[in-house]
Amino acid sequence: MRDGTSNTLMLGEAVIGKDNMNSWSHMDNAVATCAIAPNARNPATGQDYPPEQWWNRYAFTSLHPGGVQFAMTDGSVRFIQDNIDLALFRALGTHAGGEVVNLD
Repeated sequence: MRDGTSNTLMLGEAVIGKDNMNSWSHMDNAVATCAIAPNARNPATGQDYPPEQWWNRYAFTSLHPGGVQFAMTDGSVRFIQDNIDLALFRALGTHAGGEVVNLD
């Protein structure tokens, strides 16, 4: 972990049923990406994307107001807010990108 274990995401939440491809019966049930902001919503409506729009739904999701819980590679757990800067969120998703990350 060249970026540091406290600066690298390991696991994050995904609410089953938020998209049609996120359940135990699909091979991609464990897929979420840091390319999409946590709990991403349609910017035109402010609502969740429809479940059938799986390409917009590969965000980490939760039922917590305002963010998602993540396990870091150092074993700690952090609450990442939905409004995190997308470049910072993407940096947390790499392990050897060389980014300097400050969550405090």
